[in-house]
Amino acid sequence: MAVETEVVALDRSSRERLNPIRLGGIAGLFVVGSALVLNVVAIAPAPAFDAPPGEISTYVSEQAGNLAVSDTLRYVVAILVPLFAVGLHRFVSGAVDGAHRAWALLGVVGAIWISAVGTVANSVEVAGVWQIEALLDDPQLLRSIWSFGGTLFIAASLAWGTLVLGFSVAAYLTGVVPRWLTVLGAATVATCYTGGIGVVSVLNGGWAEGPWLASILLFSLWVISTSVVMIRRS
Repeated sequence: MAVETEVVALDRSSRERLNPIRLGGIAGLFVVGSALVLNVVAIAPAPAFDAPPGEISTYVSEQAGNLAVSDTLRYVVAILVPLFAVGLHRFVSGAVDGAHRAWALLGVVGAIWISAVGTVANSVEVAGVWQIEALLDDPQLLRSIWSFGGTLFIAASLAWGTLVLGFSVAAYLTGVVPRWLTVLGAATVATCYTGGIGVVSVLNGGWAEGPWLASILLFSLWVISTSVVMIRRS
């Protein structure tokens, strides 16, 4: 009887450790934490998207080591975003059947979209750093590659908005998250879509730059808040 009880306890412990909701919440916190480390602590401010080729090449040369580490970490983030989405999908769709399942699926699609665009954008940067010596002989190509990577990063806010939209509507329909988190999701979606649709304006420092910068902050707050709720209620 004691052995059977111990086996049941171990089985329950294993299920708890592999709980997709809890793992998804942890993954979400890691994603935001990684972004803060990459953009605030580890890497010096990057040149503007339309910076002169000389400024770009100097930055890449001086930050080559840090960029190699950050690029590796971004690939890890690309793996963890779907894990966050799967956990959140399980969290918001586990109540009853209904329309919320379709909205939750939209959120998963957004997560896949984020990972795909992020992987491509990161690979563009990796290629640029790897071939920086050759690119120094072609400044305009260097600037084009730099601008292309930046454009992908800005356009990815459309995917961020899709992820938040799907899961926020699903959570609203099921009532599994506080109402204030749904409101935060709506604000996040609005700024993400505005910034993504206005990508040209963002590149030129125009009207959409403000909403796009706001979307970064709001998306981070939404992921952190949602992850904490997932972990606490898993």
